[in-house]
Amino acid sequence: SGVADLLANTNATSARFFMNGIDTRTRGVDVVLSYDMDMGDLGSLNLNAGFNYNDTDVTDIIDPPAVLADAGVEQDNLFATNEFTRFEKGSPKTKLNLGATWTLDALRVTARTTRYGETWDPSSDPTRNEIIPAAWVSDLDINYDFNETVSLGFGANNIFDVYPSTTRELLANPTTFDNIFPYSGFSPLGFSGRFVYARLEVRF
Repeated sequence: SGVADLLANTNATSARFFMNGIDTRTRGVDVVLSYDMDMGDLGSLNLNAGFNYNDTDVTDIIDPPAVLADAGVEQDNLFATNEFTRFEKGSPKTKLNLGATWTLDALRVTARTTRYGETWDPSSDPTRNEIIPAAWVSDLDINYDFNETVSLGFGANNIFDVYPSTTRELLANPTTFDNIFPYSGFSPLGFSGRFVYARLEVRF
């Protein structure tokens, strides 16, 4: 009702505002390793690995401006508990990348795999918080250079067709909506499954 009073005599039925509602702090570490191997007649092999760890915390809550506070806007209805969880747990804390590229003359084969750590999809109802388990996703790319101008490649992203757990699997009380849209939008690996492609490249 207080917000409605603020909009009185404006012919507006709703309003949107932006504010710096919280302070956050993110701490983490990135580690990247790479190693090249000369395999003689068998070509060359490049191995690489990367690990990322991030920890985000909400460190301070900023009070609403006076005009909103006087209208009855409080922290509980402005920035609820599930919003804190989204900031702190809505993306994986850990991500591990492993890759290898083998090159033999005009042939190049690249294999990659990525592990996404556990992710939360929070809800205003704590019993409906989804905890999406960690998962591995692997890609493969094969490329052949016929000459300096033309090359042909094919491969697959998410070659093993990995999907995240569905809401029905993660919650004891799924709704009809969960059957229509079974995957959480917070899934770091998406929910499109395997993507197969072919690529013809011509360089001028």
